[in-house]
Amino acid sequence: MTRTFNSVSPSPTSSTHLVPAQDSQRLRHRLVEGFGGHLDRVLGPGEVATGDQAGTKGHAEKVARFAFYSPKSSTIPGVGCDSWEGCKLGLFRRVGGTGGNVNSFGWKIAVVAFLLRATTIFAADHTVEVYKQPGRFAGWPANHGIWSWGNEIVVGFESGFFHVRKPGEHEHSIDYSRPAEHLLARSLDGGETWQIEKPLGLLAPPGTKVAGVPTEAGGKPVTDCPSGFDFANPDFMMTFRMADVDIGPSRFYCSLNRGKTWQGPFRVPLFGQRGIAARTDYLVNGRSDLNVFLTAAKSNGHEGRVICVRTRDGGKTWSLVSFVTPEPEGRDYAIMPSSVRLPSQAILTAVRYRNWIDLYRSDDDAKTWTYVGRPAPDTENPPSMLRLQDGRLALTYGRRSAPFGIRARLSSDEGKTWDDEIVLRNDGGCWDLGYTRSGQRPDGKIVTVYYFNDSPDHERQIAATIWDPGLAASKPVGIQRKVEK
Repeated sequence: MTRTFNSVSPSPTSSTHLVPAQDSQRLRHRLVEGFGGHLDRVLGPGEVATGDQAGTKGHAEKVARFAFYSPKSSTIPGVGCDSWEGCKLGLFRRVGGTGGNVNSFGWKIAVVAFLLRATTIFAADHTVEVYKQPGRFAGWPANHGIWSWGNEIVVGFESGFFHVRKPGEHEHSIDYSRPAEHLLARSLDGGETWQIEKPLGLLAPPGTKVAGVPTEAGGKPVTDCPSGFDFANPDFMMTFRMADVDIGPSRFYCSLNRGKTWQGPFRVPLFGQRGIAARTDYLVNGRSDLNVFLTAAKSNGHEGRVICVRTRDGGKTWSLVSFVTPEPEGRDYAIMPSSVRLPSQAILTAVRYRNWIDLYRSDDDAKTWTYVGRPAPDTENPPSMLRLQDGRLALTYGRRSAPFGIRARLSSDEGKTWDDEIVLRNDGGCWDLGYTRSGQRPDGKIVTVYYFNDSPDHERQIAATIWDPGLAASKPVGIQRKVEK
């Protein structure tokens, strides 16, 4: 029973039409040919027309809805089709309302609509603002954790002072000289609205810097955990925090009332490693029994490789169970795990590498691990993996290369293969975003929470995208791509 889980304004007419991926390139070429090859340029995935030709309001903020306008300003629903003949007929009949007489402006817009749909799966229902304050940098939910009880959701994050970076500076836009707050956001309606909380019990130990950012004064010193916690308590929460990203040290806090008050900070042992940089990723096994997945420093003292540790007495004592990943070579790292337990009791752990996400599996209660594959071969962001009510897996992560945004993938075979990438957001202003955590509501929709920006020189905010994994799979999404090995 694991309660940690790793989700643009509402649009009542949002819809998604999916085109088989194996047909998309063929359809793109035949569309151009079918219209006489007169397109100025074929837009690629993630690109949009500009100015009046775009004809959309908030393009990527409304990624699930497309409304295009003809020169006569008649609104045309988003074009969707699954064959060339259907596309050709649908486009000619619907563009401009002229009974098939498509002028050059109208059909270019129609083709843009189709090409965007033919090459990308859009599944966003809507996105809501969780936290956004002028002059603040809000970030990194994946470092803190997320928990849910039905439609009640709690997510942790950090809020510091925003600092605009100069061009070429590849560093987070947070002021590393001023203290940041550690906050919680709580929703009681499945992520639709949020309230911000600042529990005093989550203050960092005196003098602590978290990844180089100072923390507020008033925290308690770290101690050993004096007594065991009841992990079976339905209102139990646990969060793991670090100091330095390479060697820590790390600490944990526990709550028995859904995060309203906290006990801690308690010391995370070193387990014979040079350092531990902990984030929140754990699986409850029983009343006093819990597995935690942590990042240990490599032998050279830099981050990192994933380990699994266990307590059987409610958090009083801990033991090292296994190394989940080999030690990465050179500058690479294996950090920030996200883990789920399958009905067979096997454990899957997704791990962030410098430029991709890898998946590992244990069939012997975390004692040994085998490499499964690479579900996300092109991302510089940590994973959030979730087992859905129907047994599928959902993986979410940020995209830190253009077009910047939030992505997802689904698997129906325990991570052996993954469907095509799903775009949750495609409108990020720069690379400084992501760190998703996701959970599923009782109605089946997924709430994916992350930090985001709409421009490099604008504050960083926390947002949540609510999306339907059933909608994303309601039509063929192309040939399932085997994970790379």
